[in-house]
Order: sequence, then C-alpha cells, then structure tokens
Amino acid sequence: MLGSMEASGSEMDVRLLEQNSTIIIARESGEVIQKLVNVNDLVKSGDKIVALANPTGTIDIRSNSDGKLSKFSDAIEKGATVQQGDFVAELLSRDINGVLIPKSSSPFESNVKADESYCCLYIGDQRLDVKILNVVKSGNIESYYFSTQTDGKIESGNSENRENEEMEVKFKLEDKS
Repeated sequence: MLGSMEASGSEMDVRLLEQNSTIIIARESGEVIQKLVNVNDLVKSGDKIVALANPTGTIDIRSNSDGKLSKFSDAIEKGATVQQGDFVAELLSRDINGVLIPKSSSPFESNVKADESYCCLYIGDQRLDVKILNVVKSGNIESYYFSTQTDGKIESGNSENRENEEMEVKFKLEDKS
C-alpha cells in the first residue's frame, strides 16, 4: 500500500511495513471443548481463546499478546485432540509500522523528532496519530520511521476480499486537536 503525504508543502511517500503476527502454541494436550473467541475478534494478552479437557481437568489456552485473531488451526474443532506444541491460532498485531519518505530532497519538518507523536496518518477513513520511532538521514533526505495502533477495524468499502484491496494511505501534519 502506498499513498502520498503532505506536510509543510512537501510531498511524502508513506510505506507501510508488513504487519507482525503472533503464533499461539498449545502448552498442554487435551480435547477441544470450545472455541472461546471467533476469527477477527480483538483479544488482549491473557484472554482465553480455547478450552481443552484432559485427565487433570479443564485447561484454557490463552492469548500471549494483544491483537486480532486472524485464524485458528484447522485442528481446533470441538472434540478434536490437540497435542502439546500444536499450532492453535495466529494473532495479527494492531500496530502499524512504516516509514515516511520525502519525494524531494527538502527536509520534512525540522521540528519533527523521534519519540514524539504527531497527527495524522489516514488509512482509508481512519485517522491515526503516529509516533516517530527513528529519524534516519541519508545525504540531505530524512526518513521517518513510525508506529501507530489501530482499533482493529481498518476497512475500505464493502469488498469480500479486503486483504488484497488497496486503501488510500496518506499523512498530513496537523494539530492533534
């Protein structure tokens, strides 16, 4: 996904980096009693996602990070046996990371600093603040590596296949009000 960015009259490219994911692995064996969440649900670290039964009782498999549940293993069905070490589910991070790159050699904004937050990154219809993580200078061009967090609901239009759909991505320096 590429979009253009405007800030102090300079055009910028916004390049989004690949979204991080977390794999959840079964720590114990057992029979699947119930899926406790659904694909596309937002979960927090420690949330119960699957209930298992084994000779010692009921065991809950918990999320090990915050994110959006992107998929369950095909083996996670009621009555199926899960072995210790089996893949259970994948979570996609709610963090979006990227880099802002000037299209010209003029600097972006001399007062933009690492470890500061700025408004606004637009992805589709969603407006997000970004935190500048690092400023990298190459010659007279500065690139700004950023991170932001979504509410997990970035969508564009009514497409059934949103993963492959491109959304407008742009950045415009604005007051955070």
